[in-house]
Amino acid sequence: MSIGYLREWDRVNDRFSGAGPPGPAFLRELFGEHFFLVPDIFIVDKFHGEKEALALLTELPTLTGGGIVDTPIGDEIIPILTQLHRIEDLSLYGTKVTDRGILRLTELPRLKNLIVSKTLVTEEGVHEFQRRCPDCVVHRENDDSDE
Repeated sequence: MSIGYLREWDRVNDRFSGAGPPGPAFLRELFGEHFFLVPDIFIVDKFHGEKEALALLTELPTLTGGGIVDTPIGDEIIPILTQLHRIEDLSLYGTKVTDRGILRLTELPRLKNLIVSKTLVTEEGVHEFQRRCPDCVVHRENDDSDE
């Protein structure tokens, strides 16, 4: 699992910003490079551990985006994700999440972008999600799982 910081990402140019660490250098030297950082994003890639380990994400209330990708986890992750009330962008690419699971994600009040490509989510599930959460854009591309 990786934790990242939005100050490291240039959203305008969609690339790493190259920004240095925040805070005065003398305090970073005293307290450590990560002292002034607030975690904003998470990436869980090819995770094969217990879902309980992912529950630690709920200890990071500042998260605004993240992804669980290429991981054989399904709807059992949804109760953890619905506790991350600041999430705006979420990728579940390559997971086993279903229609039922994404419908629970309508509980996330700030969700703006949801990626469900290569999941068990159907077109009908996407339509129902968007009916309930019209301000969220759902990305489900290059997916043949309905056929």
